[in-house]
Amino acid sequence: LRAMENAEFDFTITYRDPTMLDTVDYLADLGCLRSAVVSFKTEPVTRLEHLNGLRVAYPGGGYFVKRFLPHLKLQGTVVAQTDIMFRMAYRNRLDAFVINDAVWFGYKNDLHPEYKVPKSLWARFAEPAYVETLPLAVSISRGSMYQSIGHRMRSLMQNRAFVEALLKVYKKYQLPEALACLPSEEASFP
Repeated sequence: LRAMENAEFDFTITYRDPTMLDTVDYLADLGCLRSAVVSFKTEPVTRLEHLNGLRVAYPGGGYFVKRFLPHLKLQGTVVAQTDIMFRMAYRNRLDAFVINDAVWFGYKNDLHPEYKVPKSLWARFAEPAYVETLPLAVSISRGSMYQSIGHRMRSLMQNRAFVEALLKVYKKYQLPEALACLPSEEASFP
């Protein structure tokens, strides 16, 4: 996101972050992502406040860090890759971790090409505690030299072939809430 703010990258697909509205233009909402806290059945976390005092892993510089971390008192571990959180959980090096449902279901459905979560670990996890649902959007940097083609990107959700391909991805990942945050006319798709 910082690279988008600095116009180092032209386009990105990310959460529609209210704090970025003055530095990027959101072109098209593609669906929804839910941020979640994953913990263990022995001590399930059901609310963000339950993270206080716990060892928690989360992606660095992302949504969780900006929106929620300043209000919590936890033992945080920043990770560069999501598989590290699963490896830490397997080794009992954390109490919970923050992940979005697309990544969670990607691992759960064995769609990650390089790391498979051991079955014994899946049995130890509590159901994710979902924090918030936000639109997943294509955005363009305000400083991008490609601003003039933004209108073509805005029409993505009107293109039947694109929408059908997107729905196949959501089905493959088994994302139950992939369309929940879209306006009803977009959620029904053409």
